[in-house]
Amino acid sequence: MRRKNPVVRVGVIGCGLVAERRHLPALKRLQDVKVVAVADTDEERLLAVADRFSIECRFTDHRTFLAESDAEAVAILTPTQFHAKIALDALEAGKHVLIEKPLGLNMEECEELAVKGSESRKRVMVGFNMRWHSLVDEARAIVQQGTLGELRAIRSVFSQRRSPEDEPPWKRRRELGGGVLVNEGVHHFDLWHYLTGRQIEQIHAVSKTTDKHHDETVVIASTMTDGLPASGVFSLASGGQNELEVYGTCGRLRVSLYRFDGLEFSPSTAYPGDVASRLSNLISAIKHVPHAIRASHHGGSFSATFQAEWQHFVECIRDNREPACTLRDGQRALQVAIAASHSLLSGQSVCVSEAPRHLAPVPFGPGQDIPLETM
Repeated sequence: MRRKNPVVRVGVIGCGLVAERRHLPALKRLQDVKVVAVADTDEERLLAVADRFSIECRFTDHRTFLAESDAEAVAILTPTQFHAKIALDALEAGKHVLIEKPLGLNMEECEELAVKGSESRKRVMVGFNMRWHSLVDEARAIVQQGTLGELRAIRSVFSQRRSPEDEPPWKRRRELGGGVLVNEGVHHFDLWHYLTGRQIEQIHAVSKTTDKHHDETVVIASTMTDGLPASGVFSLASGGQNELEVYGTCGRLRVSLYRFDGLEFSPSTAYPGDVASRLSNLISAIKHVPHAIRASHHGGSFSATFQAEWQHFVECIRDNREPACTLRDGQRALQVAIAASHSLLSGQSVCVSEAPRHLAPVPFGPGQDIPLETM
């Protein structure tokens, strides 16, 4: 008779939209997880989220939460400026920790957290949920199998229409972790490394900053290990798109993360519109239909990444093994974003390993009227 896995007790610190719409629904779908407590400094928000998900233990201070709740693991889903501090407190309290990206605001606090994490017997994972997208899994296997031949370039496009009036002030200020470069760009910096195994070494960035939103649109040109070029267009002022393309001597691989049929391989001999390639991609799309139907019951393939991410973390806790997405991964992606911010300041390319250790300030008027409140 198969033994039932013990239930892992999870607590959530931060009751914003990512908790309400992504993490808590994902956690509720896992049979071997129980959400036992939530915390947020906004009591009205705290009560609304706790009531919606029927969570009895509620705290307005994370220190009281860590001292009094019986959670074994905590999710840190607060504004970025609080990530490292709360994670350090959670490890000190003997909790396993999942930290939403980005890991922090500067390299010093990330390194302090890395030291504490290495000294702790608890598991720590950074929440780059797109690593658990089913299409990313397939794409990584294709790249690693050598199907594309020698890699020649990688590119990303992320865009989403967001009104500044609908976002909290911290999401609009670069120094607080806001703007598309720091808050969203780190996802793709991590995916470039995850798919290719290479590091970003040199980066050049240009951006559009408005009087309502720092880094509303950022364009990146970078060089990875072995001279592999990587580019990205990231924007909070356009329609929804989230995709990558990897180019090799034997073909091109396109991954569109908002489509269930978003994995397309085109051999180097084919051009857009080629009948054979389109037929092959159609057959591939049909194969993905069963998964898409299952995922649709839980908000689609993108929402399913949060459930897969948590399932992995719970298994790492249970098996006492290191998660696939480490503090080093979080540090690496933040370091690239910091280097890009200094490229924006100087107008020059920046070597990632030699970049300053803090985000560069926005050096001119736009954004100065964004309120200073952080929660």
